Amino acid sequence: MSRVLRQAGASTGRTADWGHGGLAVDEGTRAGRTAAYIIAAYLFAKMFYVASSGSAQPADIMLCLLVFFIVPANSILDFFKTQLLLVALVVWVALVNLVWFMTTDEPSFLLSTLYYLFNLIIVITFVGVRGRNPAIFDNIVCKAIMIAVAVETAVILFQRFSGFRALRAVGTFKNPNQLAYWGVVMLSLFVMLRRNRLRRSDLLVMGAGIFCEFASASRAGLGALIALLAVWLYFALGTGRKRIIACLSVIAAGVILALSPMMDSSVASASGQSAISTRINEETEVSQFDERQYNRIVDFYEYTIFGAGEGYVTRFTGDAKIHLEIHSSFGTMLFSYGIPGLSLFVLFLASVIRRLPVSLGIYLLPSLLYGVTHQGLRFTLFWGLIGAAISMGQERLVSRPVARPRPLHQQRGPEFLRAVRDASALDRNI
Repeated sequence: MSRVLRQAGASTGRTADWGHGGLAVDEGTRAGRTAAYIIAAYLFAKMFYVASSGSAQPADIMLCLLVFFIVPANSILDFFKTQLLLVALVVWVALVNLVWFMTTDEPSFLLSTLYYLFNLIIVITFVGVRGRNPAIFDNIVCKAIMIAVAVETAVILFQRFSGFRALRAVGTFKNPNQLAYWGVVMLSLFVMLRRNRLRRSDLLVMGAGIFCEFASASRAGLGALIALLAVWLYFALGTGRKRIIACLSVIAAGVILALSPMMDSSVASASGQSAISTRINEETEVSQFDERQYNRIVDFYEYTIFGAGEGYVTRFTGDAKIHLEIHSSFGTMLFSYGIPGLSLFVLFLASVIRRLPVSLGIYLLPSLLYGVTHQGLRFTLFWGLIGAAISMGQERLVSRPVARPRPLHQQRGPEFLRAVRDASALDRNI
């Protein structure tokens, strides 16, 4: 009888744990909930920039110390088996930077490699933690995003009404571009985890996020925000007329509030112009192509074959007073790691999006659009978004229905013979 029960359990894909199965489930749920709360704490703490831009923040250090306690070892091994493109990308990055470090003896190449290794850890963490219990993860992380957006909005409002004289808001960050990218990634992660089924209270979160985005006065952030809202509204059309009206009302209120002169600094208000209008209409002596260092790809095109490494930019800036990196994630990948690096990066992103339904995978688009004109590869929350997308793709693969075999009387030829043989073998075992 025990053999028959084990066979029945194996045939249904379930393990027969008659003694302590309930206790194991409780412990697993508790562990998954704790891990999700740690991720939520990371998302909240990540917006407080204490160290200099580009350096590891306290939230990053916290997650590094806890990652191996909240991610099961088997999840890490499974990740390395299934995400070969990302692993290959990090290996190629490390190899290119190591070669240039040995050639120039410049430590900045090794620092760049550490960033990619840490971002790999971020992806593994989000995949592993969400894989424990997706429903708990989505619920807790969405609540953390709601709290974070509310706090960030309060900080920006406090800065505006306390005499903070700046055309562009920074909030808890070091510069406005970080605030803009943070808003795009957080809102994208929020609507993706909600699976386009937003609650009424979530509309306030979207409105606050839109306000933060406009307060940063980032042109790239504005473009990414428009893409995010367009996608969101398109897939929300099937949720009812009242919700659509509410969405449009919140968006309109956020735009009016953000463009209002009273929300800008006194300098901008005196001229009756908002920060967004000033940023869009501003003109510079240097073209955007040169200002964002895209000309480096053309002037030193030979490095696009195998990569110039990520660091030691004074090789290309000469006697310039300011030594800037290329303001583009894709441009940085091409110039720093060559055609192999860019190819691995694009193929990896395509593999992530391909495993998701269009209504969810498309929420990676706004962050990628922002990365066209800004270097966002070191922004860890972007990789957290990628990790959540990978986990949702794996969840979709697991939940796909398995094709059931046809009944015995409908089978023909070799299928019929194999079915008879298996049935005879089962009778002999019983």
